Amino acid sequence: MSLTKTLKLNDRSVNYVDQGNGPPLLLVHGFPLDHSMWKNQINFFQTSHRVISPALPGFGASEPMTASDADPATRSLTMERLADWLVEFLDAIDCKQPVHYCGLSMGGYIGWQFWRRHASRLKSIIAANTRAAKDDELIRRGRHMAAAQVRVSGARLIADAMIKKLFYLANDQNPLDIDYIAQVHQTILATDPNTISAGQIGMSQRIDATAWLSEINVPILFIGGEFDTITPPEEMQSNAIAANNAEFKNIPSASHLTPLEQPAAFNSAVEQFLDNIA
Repeated sequence: MSLTKTLKLNDRSVNYVDQGNGPPLLLVHGFPLDHSMWKNQINFFQTSHRVISPALPGFGASEPMTASDADPATRSLTMERLADWLVEFLDAIDCKQPVHYCGLSMGGYIGWQFWRRHASRLKSIIAANTRAAKDDELIRRGRHMAAAQVRVSGARLIADAMIKKLFYLANDQNPLDIDYIAQVHQTILATDPNTISAGQIGMSQRIDATAWLSEINVPILFIGGEFDTITPPEEMQSNAIAANNAEFKNIPSASHLTPLEQPAAFNSAVEQFLDNIA
């Protein structure tokens, strides 16, 4: 992305976007992508907000965490460690004001830990195409199998397998004929297999956050795609009902990467949510 910057954090290079002025809006990408998935949101919200979006460690052009930062037994990227890393990153770019936290999928999982561990740094939560529940045993086993496979075979198998789950349009067309889908495919292919493996294991270890929803005292927008099979809209609506101060927005003709597939509808829903926060 042309707006990207770099900094050193714990002696590791971080690639990120920090654009615009106003209340900080932190965009945290999904797995196994990078901040380029937020390009339409960065362009839209930079006129009204300070839009901040890092590539998480090991993703995109950001260097992986050192061995001492990741779990030495499993080389996992836990949601707790990534939440702490985000606060370290925000401190490094001198963003001390509470942020509107927008996380998609894995970014949303990190968001629950961000609230649990750093609640004072939050103004609101936008939970995009994500769930509060932990993985069931079947999904957990699948993540561990995928983690082992990618370390041996590389990223192509997971890149090819994920595309039809990520995009509604990819179900009926050759996905690589659509530019933004081809770009996501290439982003996954370029991701270090060790990072993909560590992310899969970290997500499999996450704590069930469902019981926390009623305790969260900032506004929450749950937003997802009509055809998302990874985080079905029914589950997201149920999470919104369980939360203390939340709403749910269902975006038509979209699957798991709603911000890329239906950017105008996604941006409009987020803009309305942010405008209603004092």
